[in-house]
Amino acid sequence: RLIKNRGIVSRATEELQLDAVAAIRLEQSFMGRLLNYGRVVVTGRGERTISLPALLVDPVRLRQHLQNA
Repeated sequence: RLIKNRGIVSRATEELQLDAVAAIRLEQSFMGRLLNYGRVVVTGRGERTISLPALLVDPVRLRQHLQNA
C-alpha cells in the first residue's frame, strides 16, 4: 500500500493499493535534477491521484521502488 499522511494537529490520510496503480509520474525541474529532489504523482484506477511532496529526496529511486512493488 501507498499511504500519505498529512497534518500535525488534525490528520488526513490517503491510501492506494499498489495493485491498483495505473501510472507513476515523476516531476523534476532542472534544479531538482541537479540537487536530486522532485515530486512523484501516483495515479490509481478510477482516476484516484496521490501527489507526494514537491521536495521529495531521490524521487527516481522511489519511482523505481513503486514500479518494482
